[in-house]
Amino acid sequence: MSVRLGVDPGTLRITSDGIVRYVMVAQSPSGTVNASYEGIRCLTAEVKVYARYTSSKVWSMISKPEWKPLRDNQPSPHALAFARQGACDGRSTAMSTPQAIVDKLKTVERSSLHK
Repeated sequence: MSVRLGVDPGTLRITSDGIVRYVMVAQSPSGTVNASYEGIRCLTAEVKVYARYTSSKVWSMISKPEWKPLRDNQPSPHALAFARQGACDGRSTAMSTPQAIVDKLKTVERSSLHK
């Protein structure tokens, strides 16, 4: 079973302290959609999940969101992939604007299609 993952480009934000916030959307082969509102702190290589959206079509806030290492398998390896492919450049935010991150992701996607 494969799940399609993607960042909703309209939700990308870069905070003044360098955190990249976004909504990650996951769609199963059956069409079920789940999403999570997350943040990546490139400086410390960490991810935090702030809220989840499920098939009940309701956002559920995480009561005490905590920073987790990107290399952990929780909350999910997608955050590490996003950090490497667009959000981070080492321990720095990769780009200065959300649109620049989107453009970088499109470049990565196009190059992977031609392999």
